[in-house]
Amino acid sequence: MTAAEAAIGFGIQKLLLGDRERIFLGVSLAGLCALFFLNIIVGMLIIPLAIKKPFFEVVSRSMLNVSSRPAVYKRAYLCALIFFILTFPFGALGANTYCGFNETGIVYSGFFQTGNYEISYDNIEYVRIGIFHNKQGNPDTFFLRNQF
Repeated sequence: MTAAEAAIGFGIQKLLLGDRERIFLGVSLAGLCALFFLNIIVGMLIIPLAIKKPFFEVVSRSMLNVSSRPAVYKRAYLCALIFFILTFPFGALGANTYCGFNETGIVYSGFFQTGNYEISYDNIEYVRIGIFHNKQGNPDTFFLRNQF
């Protein structure tokens, strides 16, 4: 399910970017991690209840600490709804955060932005690229700073 959500998120980014090449941002990964936590709840509670075997219902009853069958379904769906409400904004905002480029310039949309910035290459004053090395001397962290 996480792979399907990743495909949907990256598909949304591809639609928003059009013909531009996409640059991977870590915020998209954070959104997918939030949706992964939703999948854990769905995988532990909702899918076993959908199988409708007595073993899964007994396990769900003990996990949710309830005694009746309707209470199991009610609490399982309530937990899934709460986790969906908590994780969906991170997944949606992670899909809306993108950066891409083509021959005319760079387009960027931040985490809490609804629109995007389009910057032509003529408006860039300088680009600073930094590389940090770990104790063994191998490249560890890269950063990029643009001045517009």
